[in-house]
Amino acid sequence: MPSAVEEVIGRFLSHPEVEGHTLAVGVSGGCDSMVLLNLLFEMTGPTRLLACHINHRLRGGESDGDARFVEQFCRERNIPFQARAADVRSIHAERGGGSLEEGARRIRYECLGEILSGNGLSHLVLAHHLDDQVETLFMRLIRGTGIRGLGCMQERAAFPIADPHFRDLLVWRPLLSVPVRDILHTAQDRGVPFREDSSNDDPSFLRNRIRSELLPLVDDLAGARPWKKSILDLTIISAGTTEFLDEAADRWRSDGGHASADFRRLPMALRSWIVVRQLADLGLSHAHDRVQGLIGHPMEWVTVSEDLQLRLLDDGTLERRPVSRGSTRWRTETSGTVNLPDHDGEGHMEFGHLVVSWRIHQSATGASSDFPAGGPNKECFDADRVGSEIRLRHWQAGDRFHPCGFTGPCRLKKWFSSQKVPRERRHQLVVAEAVGRGIFWIEGMRIAQWAVCRPDTTRVMVWNWRQNTHFCATS
Repeated sequence: MPSAVEEVIGRFLSHPEVEGHTLAVGVSGGCDSMVLLNLLFEMTGPTRLLACHINHRLRGGESDGDARFVEQFCRERNIPFQARAADVRSIHAERGGGSLEEGARRIRYECLGEILSGNGLSHLVLAHHLDDQVETLFMRLIRGTGIRGLGCMQERAAFPIADPHFRDLLVWRPLLSVPVRDILHTAQDRGVPFREDSSNDDPSFLRNRIRSELLPLVDDLAGARPWKKSILDLTIISAGTTEFLDEAADRWRSDGGHASADFRRLPMALRSWIVVRQLADLGLSHAHDRVQGLIGHPMEWVTVSEDLQLRLLDDGTLERRPVSRGSTRWRTETSGTVNLPDHDGEGHMEFGHLVVSWRIHQSATGASSDFPAGGPNKECFDADRVGSEIRLRHWQAGDRFHPCGFTGPCRLKKWFSSQKVPRERRHQLVVAEAVGRGIFWIEGMRIAQWAVCRPDTTRVMVWNWRQNTHFCATS
């Protein structure tokens, strides 16, 4: 009779989105990832797998030993294997410090994303289990979180790094409902080798203290009650509630033209979420105090950054105004608006995680061959059609877009769905809007048909973008 671990892996492999795909498997060398890789190997054979190992170089020779161990395990079974090494401490320090644990997580996902993209794969399978989920929830509660954060990890999720190269990647966690003790039993019963990570005993990491100090106390207080299963149910319910509120808030905003009384009659949770979505569009944090401050003081200006104030109008929309207090990074991060010259010129603008550089080039002959071609992180537009004022922002409910090559415009939400852009990622992408004319660019995806260069184009705007290395998310 198959074990609980085998059953969940079997169900995962039969999922319609998974069947037939080659799977990239994140393998650290620890018990949970080695059991995952071994079971996938037994159920699919080696040809549908790519084992991926990231060496963080945090534990010297021990880290190098983990890499050799996983590689040897794969070689003996003819499982394709790829590894990346990253000096996490140095990279993390260059990026501004903060939590080393969180920095290592981000670098790990960046490396995994590069492996998947480089091999044309879209499915990353990770070995997070029920105990990992429990620890994650307590970490978020301690650090502060809202209902979205209570969703923690999901069995199927969008890739957590906002990068155009990773937009089609999915993360799967088939063991998320399985306690770690069942995974250990499976390793023992099947003789699956694994290595112990000495950093799991380091009390400087919050997760380790939760595991070694807090959870044994909760076990003692809960007695025989299945409290870990209750936490798993809470995360699933929270994720579903968040998805429902997202859809309800977007429907409200896309309808438009509401009377003031209509907004006041909405449940407080939905009113708050409508504000949350608008703050997300502006790239601002939606901390509880900020949301309640806006709702609790309608029509009053609330300072939300060093040079930006917002107020909640009676119909539920946010109005904003700048506050002149000198030049700061907040200005470009929240407004992202620039006026273009009617002659040759260049400049740059920042918005959240992006820096965009633009240059307007006029041809002496008017021949399109004089203009540069597009390329990676680069597009070219007809400057005269784009006009004199452009704005960087996030997707908003009701936006319409005419993708290049399509017969006509459509709702951006519908286009995102057709392109299978994950819901979480839609509000991370940056769009460029020609004020009064519409959206002409979506980060890393498409340009608008109406803004492309044509044979009669005489002025081209060359558009380059890159990641903002100094950006720190405010949410």
